[in-house]
Amino acid sequence: MIEIPAGVLDKDENPETCARREVLEETGYGILKLEKIGAFYTSPGYTNEKINLFYCTTTSQLKHHSGGGLETEHEYIEIVEMPFKDALSKIESGEICDAKTAIALLWLARR
Repeated sequence: MIEIPAGVLDKDENPETCARREVLEETGYGILKLEKIGAFYTSPGYTNEKINLFYCTTTSQLKHHSGGGLETEHEYIEIVEMPFKDALSKIESGEICDAKTAIALLWLARR
């Protein structure tokens, strides 16, 4: 599964703090700038799960570790880098089938 960093809010944690924490845990990068794309219900009427989606920027100077997630959370994440046009093509081919990732990539394409 190819997907952007994501996670569940800790108790009393706001979405921005969660986004910063998850990006650091999963990619090893700190965030320079965080911009909210939007908030979406995954399946209204069926569940109350809501996704807060962000765009962030970083620099190589903010690389703290290799990423890959936390072993304590049984995360074994492989970092994947690809050209932006290839990522968009993977939505069309179905290789990227995660909704939050598709929304984020399509938002970025319109930016």
